[in-house]
Amino acid sequence: HTAEEVVGTADLTVGHDPEELAGLARELGSPTGLAALLQDAISDNEAREWNLVRRDGTRVPAARTIAPIRSASGSVTGYVGLARSIARRRRNEDEQAALTRLSTVVASGAAPEMVFEEVAREAAVLLDAETAGVSRFDGDQGVEVGSWSVEGVTSLPLGAVTPLGGNSGMPRVSRSARCARTQ
Repeated sequence: HTAEEVVGTADLTVGHDPEELAGLARELGSPTGLAALLQDAISDNEAREWNLVRRDGTRVPAARTIAPIRSASGSVTGYVGLARSIARRRRNEDEQAALTRLSTVVASGAAPEMVFEEVAREAAVLLDAETAGVSRFDGDQGVEVGSWSVEGVTSLPLGAVTPLGGNSGMPRVSRSARCARTQ
């Protein structure tokens, strides 16, 4: 939403998911989502985490604080709201959780094939991909040492050899030593 759409408006529910607001209203015993937001603000509660909805329908995880503006006599004359994206923090939390799960697999003494399969699975989940693979580069070819895919999607079988010429994902990774994603 643009500043023009929200600054100075009386509707603090702009950008909120109606279902999340209804949940807050139930939690606080308020009749509406707006009443719940205002009740929460007056209670001086900490920022809450929300999945705010952009005008185009995409969602962004955010921490949102709403605070009352009080007159010199202490009466509420308005409210101010601040939202900040927590997408990067959530991403870091997801990555740390994946690393913890992987370290548990490694510490269990699992075979390398199982470790590489779990690395591929965790990468696919983090990237919201249907398949992922782990390859070892041997000279001018890549060898698949771990793979994972959702049911019904085929991934490279273990041991599959991929020439490192051309411009597909694996050759690009080999040449650049950087991640690459193919569609």
